[in-house]
Amino acid sequence: MGSQVERHDFKKYVEEKRLYWKAHGKKFSTADLCDKFVPYFESGERITVEVYGMVKRGTVSVTSGWKPTFLLMLRRTSRWSSWLLKDDVPILRSSRITDPVQQLVAAVKEGRAGKL
Repeated sequence: MGSQVERHDFKKYVEEKRLYWKAHGKKFSTADLCDKFVPYFESGERITVEVYGMVKRGTVSVTSGWKPTFLLMLRRTSRWSSWLLKDDVPILRSSRITDPVQQLVAAVKEGRAGKL
């Protein structure tokens, strides 16, 4: 029974939504979709972020509608319990962050830095 990571093609997603909303008389906007979350939306990789002073871990999803925004889904089965991912939300940890300073800052914020 393993868990499969769901992958998305962001360009394909945007094009499909543009066509859908055009057919319904609305203009689709990506203004609230922050570029830094696109790779995580596409890969399904879990990330750790700081939202409203709290450290949260999950996968990146997207809202529906003509002006969507990215969401952090805490669990695969999460419904109605997500966090909005805006430009001011820092990514604390992911497998893509290789800078030791960034890793240390993330460890301190997550309370796993130990005694320095």
